Amino acid sequence: MRTRYQCMAIALMCCSISVMAAAAAPPLAFNHRIFSAGDNGKLVVLDTKTGLATGSVAIVPKVDQIAFDAVGGLVYCAGTDKMSVVRTTGGKVVALGNVTTAATARNVTVDPATRWVWTTYTDGKSSFAKAWMPPDP
Repeated sequence: MRTRYQCMAIALMCCSISVMAAAAAPPLAFNHRIFSAGDNGKLVVLDTKTGLATGSVAIVPKVDQIAFDAVGGLVYCAGTDKMSVVRTTGGKVVALGNVTTAATARNVTVDPATRWVWTTYTDGKSSFAKAWMPPDP
């Protein structure tokens, strides 16, 4: 049974792919992949044609959101205090490392025009947004 966080991550991933495909990124048929992450510290790649898991990799635990950079083939997985960066090629995934964020920065999105990665967080009184440049392809 999927947790609500895993379902949210899958739904957000599908939305991100659809938006990027509409914004002149590679077409949706380009990879036929769904990326799923949640509390367990794993990112799993599912092939939408076969329904099989084609790869998995260790990431930060307790991920609330993931975002996909179609141009760079990167998946960003936002958890508490850290965000994992994963490179994907076909159905295979390789962890590139973790970026320190903030304790409340458990969301992530990619700007398809600039490829910058954005998170938002709060200190309890104010809200903030922070952007990172993606790693080189």
